[in-house]
Amino acid sequence: MVSCRRIIAAALVASVASGATTSTPSARETAQPSATAAAEPKIFGPTSECQKYHIFSVRGSSEPYPGRMGPLIQSLCQDLGEDDCGYEDVRYPANSSYDGPGMFCESASTGARNGQRQMKEYSERCQDSGLILLGYSQGASVAGDILGGGGGFLFGCDQPENPPLNRTSRPGSKIIAASTWGAVRHTANQTFNQGEGSSYDGVLPRSGAQLEAINQFSRVYRDWCNFGDVICAVGSQGNIRDEEMDPQQHWDYFDGNNSDSARQWILDTARNGGNASTDDENSPDDKVSSGGKPESDSEPDSEPEDQKDSGANESRIQGTMWVVLMSAVWLSVWCL
Repeated sequence: MVSCRRIIAAALVASVASGATTSTPSARETAQPSATAAAEPKIFGPTSECQKYHIFSVRGSSEPYPGRMGPLIQSLCQDLGEDDCGYEDVRYPANSSYDGPGMFCESASTGARNGQRQMKEYSERCQDSGLILLGYSQGASVAGDILGGGGGFLFGCDQPENPPLNRTSRPGSKIIAASTWGAVRHTANQTFNQGEGSSYDGVLPRSGAQLEAINQFSRVYRDWCNFGDVICAVGSQGNIRDEEMDPQQHWDYFDGNNSDSARQWILDTARNGGNASTDDENSPDDKVSSGGKPESDSEPDSEPEDQKDSGANESRIQGTMWVVLMSAVWLSVWCL
């Protein structure tokens, strides 16, 4: 009986650890980040105090917070000084088209709005803090939408438009470093591009006003793209069918030492204050305490209005729990 109980317990633990059921992507719009769980950073958010550096992280599709960037965030804060470094997740569903028609566009739009709102609230409360924005996969494009504005037709749906941040007023003027990896909206041959996929377009490259707006941040922004990444470097695998594409190059940005150069660039740029952080339209009379917090009793709302994850994620979790319970029942009967 003891052995049966151990088997049941092991099955439950394994089922819960696996999270929602996953499928191997067969096309670029269903490419998901690796299922490997990322270590969470020691510094969680949103933090209640103001720090010299504050990181906003935008996870990839279907990842748990903070996603594959967790170890990188932890490493950055260790090097920047844990007492000087804070972190929070941009709250959004991170749904992909794999979750249903229109889900990607709804998810990305929510992320862009919430990201801008969260950054605005923090920068108003902590006016001396430098902001660092990081994003991977869908989160990379959401981060780009936060900076340069978003909206457009991709993955079979129309993403609602959102305006760009203004580089000369908070929170845009307080962004001292921004880095993205594997962006859906990667645009070829930009000065801020990095990696061997730099000369390729993503699924929906930016153009016009959106491209002009994101270039306002070119001195503090780097967009990393691997050759062979089916999301940010479309066509780099040659003329093959979607189902034959290998998503591995989209998954390995943070494996081993692959993120070392990006990490060093973020550290150098952040420590240098982003080279060009301006605050032209903000009041010169803003009073800030030694901790970076304005001398005001007012606090922003604790949560964005629409930060709750969508029902698709809840349904996926409920389905997983059903599988867990049925597995336990079956094993219990087997042990009788």
